[in-house]
Amino acid sequence: MIRVGIIGATGYTGARLVEYLNVHPEVEIVFATSERFAGERLSNVYGRFAGPSDLLSATANTAARTLTAPEIVFPLTVIPESVALLVAE
Repeated sequence: MIRVGIIGATGYTGARLVEYLNVHPEVEIVFATSERFAGERLSNVYGRFAGPSDLLSATANTAARTLTAPEIVFPLTVIPESVALLVAE
């Protein structure tokens, strides 16, 4: 199973990526971030995310410091360099 993190999961591209990866048998989405909707479940933002990908969205900074470490991170938004460096570590 490949652990994936998605930064910017509630934007258009991020939402599409969540949709595709949600049904992939070899992928587990371990975190999804949204600065605008931080603290909300993805299904509250997009009803179609009810189920396995119904994650609690976090800020990128919180995800980088506290959530399960992914093997792959998709940065689908413009984030401050300081936050990007935390995610890359």
